[in-house]
Amino acid sequence: MTDVQVAPPDVTNYLTHDPSTWQYKDDLIDRWKARAFQQRPGGETPCCGYEEEANNWGGSSILMGVRAGPVRVIRATWGADSSTNNVRTEYFYRDEFRTDDYLRVHPVPPADGIYSQWDFNAGKVSTYYNAYKSNGVPADGKNDEVFGKDGDPVPVVGPIDTGTPGTHEGNCGNTPLEKACIDNDVDAPDPTFSGPLGTLSYEEVSGKNGTWIDRTTLKQVTGGAAYGLVTVPYYRDDSCFDDGTGDNPGPHVNPRATDPTVDSLGQPRACWQPSDGDPSLAQPPDHFYQGDIATHGVHIELIADSDNAFTTVPLDEIDAEQTVVLLPGEHGNVGEQYGRGPEKPLVATAVPTTPQFP
Repeated sequence: MTDVQVAPPDVTNYLTHDPSTWQYKDDLIDRWKARAFQQRPGGETPCCGYEEEANNWGGSSILMGVRAGPVRVIRATWGADSSTNNVRTEYFYRDEFRTDDYLRVHPVPPADGIYSQWDFNAGKVSTYYNAYKSNGVPADGKNDEVFGKDGDPVPVVGPIDTGTPGTHEGNCGNTPLEKACIDNDVDAPDPTFSGPLGTLSYEEVSGKNGTWIDRTTLKQVTGGAAYGLVTVPYYRDDSCFDDGTGDNPGPHVNPRATDPTVDSLGQPRACWQPSDGDPSLAQPPDHFYQGDIATHGVHIELIADSDNAFTTVPLDEIDAEQTVVLLPGEHGNVGEQYGRGPEKPLVATAVPTTPQFP
């Protein structure tokens, strides 16, 4: 998904009207992103390399079908590269959408696991909230976490060596000892920012173009539910961090590879900041790095197995649901009101009625 627009607070787009007359505010998101084995191109994870949603997962999935009715639209896809039997179903309603993901995949080692996240457009959202940052933090492309990032001094690549510390600074070498290292940006959650490990809170991003509240929860209890113990929040607000896909603040120009440090006119590329204004007006268009703006989601640190041992029974698949609620206009922290739906399902209520006689 690469575009989400919300109608202004004082506008109603009627189904009976010509769709060309419908009004919406600016697009909120850069795109939904997914990563396996490492966060960005340019690193080196010995077993597996780098996979992302555009050229790997999306390029190898197929559309199973779409059903549209007066209440909702349902879309389902099958497959995601080596996760051959993965099924993803999306339900679109007027004010929210839900995504059910039945993750069925081979073992994923703890080099950096799997990520699923939403990246937002620079300047189109202004504040990020969660249950532990109830007053919010600016969505300005500057890191807000106390720790958990490796402090890349240079955009695009700033690798951290783990596995064989001290053998080679900056990247993995070619000697037998050096080949054992992991040259990667290994992300760790900051419990002072996202809460205690093992918990997934609601998350909210808001601005004048609309408000987005999301929550990820368990959909079905299987053996794979145990991976909740190694599933942690992911957050990155860093306009210098190019993770390999997307086009905002600037486009990533080299698919599955690191980008150049100069733009198409030969000038040094820059990290976007709010004082730069709307990055879509930049000249040349690739002047800004493809950075992360209020990017958040989940990080599954490792998977021993979730493909149900090739059976048709849900033995150990990881079944999760994400609910996204969209509100017109800018709001403060409304996560407690709109982000707890999965915890508080609708219940039947009996109320007295007054008999009506003809």
